[in-house]
Amino acid sequence: LHLLLWQKKNLMYKIIITVIYILMQTTMLSQAQSETNPLSFMFGTWKGRGIISSPEGKKETDITEQVSSKLNGSIVVVEGLGTRTDASTGQKQVVHDAFGILTQDKTTKRWMMRAYRNDEVIDVEVTFVAAHTIRWEMPLPHNAGNMRFTTDFSEPRTWKGTGEYSRDGKEWMVVMETNLTKVGE
Repeated sequence: LHLLLWQKKNLMYKIIITVIYILMQTTMLSQAQSETNPLSFMFGTWKGRGIISSPEGKKETDITEQVSSKLNGSIVVVEGLGTRTDASTGQKQVVHDAFGILTQDKTTKRWMMRAYRNDEVIDVEVTFVAAHTIRWEMPLPHNAGNMRFTTDFSEPRTWKGTGEYSRDGKEWMVVMETNLTKVGE
């Protein structure tokens, strides 16, 4: 009987040690991926408000952004959702639904983003303008000018985004702003 109890305890001990080992390895791998990916400061769930300026005035939006690392840190996935409450119906409307994948080109070492929104697919280069600040720029259809987006993560747990429009590529006008707070890992 004692031998049987000892064997069960020994088996339970081995199982517990194995589970702890697996959890430690998973945690260390996740930390290593975060530390080696230069965009790791973006990882997490972010919530806050956005403001879009238009000829009709400023419109506020509730925004959620989810940023995660996939495939052992080789890609960064960004999922964004913006909603606004319709003043006449009181219903929430989706005004921004976007999905982006960031990868580093191994040959050029440039970070590239493929962004999907509605029926659009956009490929742009993402550059670092400061330690925790990124920027991307894209031309608008029909030679209508350019949009430039700068996202600043330099303050802890804070995402500050600015969208700017330029007709000529020289003078820029702020047309969008986001202020988000990190609410989850």
